Amino acid sequence: MSVFSSLAAFLKYAPLVLESVKEVEAAIGAGNGQSKRQLLLAYVLAAIHAGENVPIAQVQAIAGVIDIIVGLLNGLGVFGKTSPSVAVPPSA
Repeated sequence: MSVFSSLAAFLKYAPLVLESVKEVEAAIGAGNGQSKRQLLLAYVLAAIHAGENVPIAQVQAIAGVIDIIVGLLNGLGVFGKTSPSVAVPPSA
């Protein structure tokens, strides 16, 4: 998938994924990250294509969007994580 296609997929799916991430986190709570990721992917795919076959490239793009958004929210402490998931260089 090209950089442009990846960016287009992110912009297309980010709003739906963001709302879905918040809903799943509120319903399930902390922990079980891999299970929540699988649930989110199924939820988003169902919302997008209700019963249709989804190309693997689209599934991978949506999974990538989920990972990016969850990583950012974890890094910002939105989900109550005490340490960011992204490396932050020490200040000088």
